[in-house]
Amino acid sequence: MMDELEKDILRTIVWFSLSEYPLTAFEIWKWMFEPARTYTLRDVVQTLSASKELLRYVHEEDGTYTLREGTASVSLRRKRFSDALRKMTRARRVMRYVRCIPFVRGVGVCNTLSWMHTRSESDIDFFIMVREGSLWITRLLVVLPFKVLRARPGERKEDPLCFSFFLSDTSLNLEALALAPKDPYLAYWIASVLPLFDRDGVFSAFQKANTWVNKTLSNAYTREAIGEDRKTRQASEWFERCASRLQRRAFPETITQMANRDSRVVVSDAMLKFHANDRREQFRDRYQTLCEIYGLSSLDA
Repeated sequence: MMDELEKDILRTIVWFSLSEYPLTAFEIWKWMFEPARTYTLRDVVQTLSASKELLRYVHEEDGTYTLREGTASVSLRRKRFSDALRKMTRARRVMRYVRCIPFVRGVGVCNTLSWMHTRSESDIDFFIMVREGSLWITRLLVVLPFKVLRARPGERKEDPLCFSFFLSDTSLNLEALALAPKDPYLAYWIASVLPLFDRDGVFSAFQKANTWVNKTLSNAYTREAIGEDRKTRQASEWFERCASRLQRRAFPETITQMANRDSRVVVSDAMLKFHANDRREQFRDRYQTLCEIYGLSSLDA
């Protein structure tokens, strides 16, 4: 029978198997979800080396660990890492334009790119934080040029640019979006956002506003971006209202129908979140099923 540390290690490997992502010992320690107690990295390394129970379920390859019956592999991770490096170069070029918009306070990449684990057809997903009262005008200024260049999802097969999450700097706490009873996907998403541009420490403020994540990912830590000079603040409520009306009218029917019905698509003056294909519940259900197969406690426990 496995002890608590063995179960916590296996539970972490199970979660990342859903993304075909093999983990190093350090990553297992860092990304443990709700560990039973505080463990050191040495604890994890020693258990991975000595545990006969884990050996039944876990396979080690080149210093990474994955499920024996899973599809994750080092070669796959290397292939996706290489693709992500190429995408990151493109993302940084886009960021250099976006950061010139005076309302933008922070630009990050998220989803598979923040994990450096992308496919060639994967979107380059951006997370953008803006000054209060400028959400709509900022989105217009960000999205319009790339819409004209046909660089958006559905218009470009390789490396499409997806600007699906804009957030006001006064509404940084995302806990209200979490699925009940627990939402591991959202917790990992928040902890894994990779900053490309940070004005006046807005990413630090974002992490502080979401300290509830620390209860589930106690070993994760904030990623940092190189600081930038402060830009002159400009505001125009009239332009913001016009930008809001213009973009609302241009929303696809799917977005209009799903808006604010649940946490998948959120449309307000403080948050624009367009995750129509929100996979959080799907990931959580698959995770719970695998936990039951391996005799691990579920998220409801």
